[in-house]
Amino acid sequence: PAGGVRAVLVSERSEETAVCRMMEARGVTVERLMCQDLGRDERQSVLLSAAAAPLPHPPPTRDSERDLTFPNVPFEEHKVKRGGARGAG
Repeated sequence: PAGGVRAVLVSERSEETAVCRMMEARGVTVERLMCQDLGRDERQSVLLSAAAAPLPHPPPTRDSERDLTFPNVPFEEHKVKRGGARGAG
């Protein structure tokens, strides 16, 4: 196709996804779609081509007053209990 791939969606189970850092090292823009306030969370990310980067609007941070459509999904509160994104899952 003309122009090639513009974006790749990443959906992983692990909060730290090696592909994000590997692609950033190669100059690819990586947008992490999950709230990063509680630590690194790359489970849902987008790898963007130069033609697609940057996204028009940065992903919003969680607003404590905004209701979630599916509360506790994905489960983020466990990160506080175990001291961040690293640790036993």
